Amino acid sequence: MAQYHFNVDALLKVTLEPDETEITLPPQTKWIGRFTFENCQQFRKIVLPENLKSIDRLTFSWCSALEEINFPDSLQDIGNHAFYHCHNLKKVIWGKGVQEIENTAFLDCGLEYIYIPETVEFIDETAFYRCKHIQNFDVSPDNLYFQSIDGSLYSKNGKTLIRFACQKGQTVFQVPDFVTRIRQGAFYFENPCQVIIPQSVQTVDKYVFEKSANLMIEDANHKYLKVQLSKSLDENSMKSPLFLFAKVPTFESFQKLPHGWQYQIAVTHYDAIPQIETLLRKRVVQVAKFFTEMENIEVLEMLFEKSFITQKNVDAVLAHVINHAQETRNFEFQVAVMHYRDKYLGYSNPEDKFKL
Repeated sequence: MAQYHFNVDALLKVTLEPDETEITLPPQTKWIGRFTFENCQQFRKIVLPENLKSIDRLTFSWCSALEEINFPDSLQDIGNHAFYHCHNLKKVIWGKGVQEIENTAFLDCGLEYIYIPETVEFIDETAFYRCKHIQNFDVSPDNLYFQSIDGSLYSKNGKTLIRFACQKGQTVFQVPDFVTRIRQGAFYFENPCQVIIPQSVQTVDKYVFEKSANLMIEDANHKYLKVQLSKSLDENSMKSPLFLFAKVPTFESFQKLPHGWQYQIAVTHYDAIPQIETLLRKRVVQVAKFFTEMENIEVLEMLFEKSFITQKNVDAVLAHVINHAQETRNFEFQVAVMHYRDKYLGYSNPEDKFKL
């Protein structure tokens, strides 16, 4: 029979009999300490008490036999790497107490089914990192932040693809045309599945594709460009969709990409091909508007610093910034851009400050 070692209501150590494969934690357990079950490779099932509040980091790491876990409604916190390398952990049911799923909580697990209750408000990009067998996210319809479409995880408004769940035998995944952003870590699977990205996608986060994929991108003519994923990824290329390519695309193929993708590639690799720099200078007002809507202040400063924004076009750029600030009430962004204008162009128009 299992022996439990506590410090008040914190479970710090467990000693199991060699043949124990199912355990039920004592009801007084409110906190499970770090490393408590680390590398315990014999139990397949664990029943958590209704009073449990917290699971510390690395608590169940390398529990290779664990297959399923149900979290009680009382559980509020799960530390990072809590279930690291639980390769047989296939199903997770969340209680109604957890609001955030922290980074690397289920790193390198065998998860296939994940239920997300209505209380979850935040899921870190790395929460399910290297979980390559996920087939279904089941999200409560009452959740205000997330939804599941055909088993994959999206933001509530559907505009962000958070994590693709590859079904058994699935060979093609067409990203829906209402998606505008693909979030970091969205794709990590082993099936030979072709991924098709539509024109609607404007932003592709870094580290989206970390395993080989047969990738197609819809171009401006509604045809598909085949993309060879880059093998070596440096930090600069990670800042734009360029990381999808093995090298900087030719200007001809660059022109076929959706404008949002062109802008993201241009601002980080404008010196790679002369025509791209020329295009950036020609379209700098549209580019600045694009990144204003994304509220990417770093790119706006770069456009000032590298003299893409000049005295000839700064008023048009600032007009977009002011309109955006008035619509979103994010006046800090406007103030920052006005500061860059003063810093790099050396003058200030006092009338702009009254538009705050």
